[in-house]
Amino acid sequence: MKLLKRSSGRFIDLNERLQRIIIGTAILALTLAVGSGAEEVLLKNGDRITGTIVSDNASVLKIQSDALGMLSIDRAFVQSPAYIQRKVSDEDRQEAAEENNKRRAAEWLRKLSLGYQHSGGNTRRTSGRLGVQLNRKTEMDEWTARTSLYYSSSENKMDAQKSYGFLRYAHFFSEKRIWYHFYKLEIDHDRFANIDYRLLPLTGLGYWFSDASNNKLIGELAAGYELTSYRDGSPSSDQAVLTPHIIYQKQLFKGFRFEADSVMYFPFESFEQYRLRSEHSFVHALTEKISWRISLIDEFNAAAEGDAKKNDYRVVYTLEYGF
Repeated sequence: MKLLKRSSGRFIDLNERLQRIIIGTAILALTLAVGSGAEEVLLKNGDRITGTIVSDNASVLKIQSDALGMLSIDRAFVQSPAYIQRKVSDEDRQEAAEENNKRRAAEWLRKLSLGYQHSGGNTRRTSGRLGVQLNRKTEMDEWTARTSLYYSSSENKMDAQKSYGFLRYAHFFSEKRIWYHFYKLEIDHDRFANIDYRLLPLTGLGYWFSDASNNKLIGELAAGYELTSYRDGSPSSDQAVLTPHIIYQKQLFKGFRFEADSVMYFPFESFEQYRLRSEHSFVHALTEKISWRISLIDEFNAAAEGDAKKNDYRVVYTLEYGF
């Protein structure tokens, strides 16, 4: 049999070399079998720790090392094993999906309001106001539809008939929910101001100055095109308008709040021919769904037609039901 020569000059039989290889392989296999429960943790700085992983979660990895004992390692410093990172990523995606579903889930507000006033004596006067509001709101957008009808008579003769309504959609630019863009369509009717109907589509920007539970302040600025048709047959008018709008709510004390809603309409051709609509209210929540409201409503039109008064204001007492 062929012999192998070593650097020392001694010779060994090939069978002896094969035996040593077999014995070394067996020892290595036995070592691996004994240490098969051990794992290697690679840190982001390049260090390696060998031992048995006791627990592993999104924040801390615990490993039992024969040389170092029990170690707790911040998960942010661990490069591998990475299966917990993948698990956390899956959980994050699930949480994000749940959060997205919450945002998509709409909250509905439906409100009916009825106001009535009657006076007797020298002058018999009755007045009524009916209002309906629908609101669909998510974390990122909002739909609102509102209408109000006002009627009054004196000595059994009608002396006021007004209606106002709008449809509005608004959506936030980002998750901070401060800036938003909106579209709005307003519809007006005022029998004794010679307005058969007034249509005003608008678009603009809004900003939440305050969104605290007891103090809300919103500012809007929009532009639109106003079309007015008159009851007496006069030619219809149309003009571009600029409309700043302020909405304010303040919780005064438990069960009582103050609300202010004011909007102005400035024609681009002549700002002096502006209109103003404002409503200032004190609201008392009688129950979770029923409220009592007293409102001062003021409507001013610097360009009133014919015998119509430029300023029209009224105080209205209203019972509201929300569901």
